[in-house]
Amino acid sequence: NASLHLPAAEISWWDAYAFANWAGRSLPTSEQWEAAARGSKGLIYPWGDEPEQTLANAKSTAKDPSQTPSATPAAEQKDIGPFGLVGMAGNVSEWTLSESKNGKQIIKGGNFLAPVTTLESSSESAPDKKTQTLGFRTVSTKLR
Repeated sequence: NASLHLPAAEISWWDAYAFANWAGRSLPTSEQWEAAARGSKGLIYPWGDEPEQTLANAKSTAKDPSQTPSATPAAEQKDIGPFGLVGMAGNVSEWTLSESKNGKQIIKGGNFLAPVTTLESSSESAPDKKTQTLGFRTVSTKLR
């Protein structure tokens, strides 16, 4: 179910990269993504250093265990980071501009099908991967 209020998902790295360029922006590097999520104090999670079951849209935070987990609108997110960014620890994992030593694209953040304890992790994938738990965000390429 596509919605203007849900994160963009099921998008390959190639499509995310092309959109960011079209919009005059960029995908964040892995380091930029980490800095945005952790803030100047280098927190493990956007809200602090301890996993909080109720703050991220992750598998273990479902109100009703019989419900199928899914992405939720940004306005419903509770994982607000030090710089005001939401959804950095859950909802959908996100492509970055960075490439691993294996030549795959680095993915950051947890998602609604991952347990909250894995939210601090990163992974890597071939750039053509598309899943309901994988999306992207962009960063400005302009200096202030």
